[in-house]
Amino acid sequence: MSSFRISQRATTFVPLITSSNIPAWQPDVSNNIYYFGNVGVNNVNPQNAVDICGNINILSQTTDICGNIYGITPYYNSAGTPINNSFYPGLSSANAEKAVSIWQSRAGFPLSSNPNRSAWSPQLVLFAVTAEQGIGRIITTPDGINWTRQTTGINLTNCNNGAGNLITCTSTTGLTSGMSINLVSGTGSVPSLTTVSGIIDGLTFQTNNTVTGLSNSTLNADSQYFGIIWCQDLSGIGYFIASRTTGTGTQIVTSTNGSTWTARTTPSGFDDPYVFSYSPSLKRVICGRGGSSSIDPSFMYSNNGITWTTVSNPVPENFYFESAWSDELGLFCSVAFSGTSTKKVILSRDGITWTPVDISANVSNSYSVVRWSSELGIFCALIRNTTPNVMISSDGVNWQFYSTPSPINYRNLVWSPQLRIFVAISESGTNRLAYSYDGKIWAEKDISGYIDSNLRGISWSPELGFFCLNGQTGTNVVATSTFKARPPTSYNFFDSSFNNINEVGMWTFQSFSRGVPVTKSGSSTITVNPGENWIICATSADVSCNLPSASLYPGLEITLKNNASFRIDATVLSRTTNQITGTLLPNTIGSWVTIVSNGTNWNVENGT
Repeated sequence: MSSFRISQRATTFVPLITSSNIPAWQPDVSNNIYYFGNVGVNNVNPQNAVDICGNINILSQTTDICGNIYGITPYYNSAGTPINNSFYPGLSSANAEKAVSIWQSRAGFPLSSNPNRSAWSPQLVLFAVTAEQGIGRIITTPDGINWTRQTTGINLTNCNNGAGNLITCTSTTGLTSGMSINLVSGTGSVPSLTTVSGIIDGLTFQTNNTVTGLSNSTLNADSQYFGIIWCQDLSGIGYFIASRTTGTGTQIVTSTNGSTWTARTTPSGFDDPYVFSYSPSLKRVICGRGGSSSIDPSFMYSNNGITWTTVSNPVPENFYFESAWSDELGLFCSVAFSGTSTKKVILSRDGITWTPVDISANVSNSYSVVRWSSELGIFCALIRNTTPNVMISSDGVNWQFYSTPSPINYRNLVWSPQLRIFVAISESGTNRLAYSYDGKIWAEKDISGYIDSNLRGISWSPELGFFCLNGQTGTNVVATSTFKARPPTSYNFFDSSFNNINEVGMWTFQSFSRGVPVTKSGSSTITVNPGENWIICATSADVSCNLPSASLYPGLEITLKNNASFRIDATVLSRTTNQITGTLLPNTIGSWVTIVSNGTNWNVENGT
């Protein structure tokens, strides 16, 4: 066998001496050579893609390795600096399963926003989620708990109610058909999400709902946002790139910090940009188009996030918008969401020229998403509402089919290299989360107690060590996965937003704080979420109180105070009789109670 050196991409080999007796080596577009098989270094019987016994030098740090090499992803501290010596240790399947079995509902996410997709930036240490409603339709968080709406639309000032169901404003610069309006300040009534149907005389726009009493008001006009991605080192800059599916002309927005967003001009005729895929080696991002089948162009691409060029649909009978990039194969893979052609997969080396792949066994099916796992060396694609509903491929050409236990509408998918697990989410069904270690064998989880319906977005943060999951409707629209299975690293133990230590030895542990008081109002039901430990009840009637699961939070202590003259009901163990009772707080202003979970029930430990 010829000698070789390992390039920066772990599974790419550049030969120093040409060998003619190894037919499995294959070139890519950059003339890098790939070997489809197992490689042993000081190991005559390799059982994995790379089996090494001996010293290996990674980023000037010599490490003794004998066994498997998994994908090594750098971690980043809160300043966005790579931490290359903070890798996760090996995990068992039991640990990975625990990571997706328990979730934490996050009450801080803005409701009535209809969130869609999410992305994680390791350099900014920031999640970003797109939304369809509200003022500020990109919503960010550094920790999954504290969420901030970012201004993405335009404010229309000095708006007044006009004749004939019209709104007149001092200026409508930037207003385009398809935007929606919300009342920011002033008087009057503007229905939320009132669709702009046209611009009249450049200063007036007509709405499809009655506007009453509007006087000297400020309105916010914005579009519906769908896809989002973080592209590190795109034209030398790290960008969030998001798509808005309504409006025309400027349907891409970019941000280098997650708070300031800039609209970018999109090519004429490319409506409804949806989701993105990024190639770090090509430094190119592609965007698939939403809508329906038989649309052209179907893609656009950019090398800087600013200038976009359209690409024709190679199979006009089909409609593609989900894609994934494999750095190891040097390949984009896109799957068809709908269409009549059997060519459900298309492949491209550059995101410009595409080659169709025939998947005749599943001609009528709708493919919702595709992702690449470097560690497993496979593409994994999900198929909607059918059996089989999963397919995997090591080359994008030859596919094998598998099934989740329930043939429901699995709509999104993420791969965690550190946990070595695929996680899929569904828009419907009882068990709306499925996971797999190999893409072949899947298990499902019922997470309906943590998040409401219509799941859309899921992202993994290696730095924080959890998944962030969002639905689109309901009260609980965002949840984060448990820390219980998270392996400790120098970042997530010492330098995260939850725990950190400074240069003079001062420690900050968020877990030491019981948080600030949270006021609960309502006329029938109130809910205490995990992490809310001081509760002020300000209800307008007798209500029932939903408490966190006592079995999931043994030892948790919650104190509630009644600021209203209405009863608060919940199933607890009485302090005096040690019997189950249904009354948590009497209808007395100033009454209070402290309850503690014993792992089975909530015990009343103190109160008036």
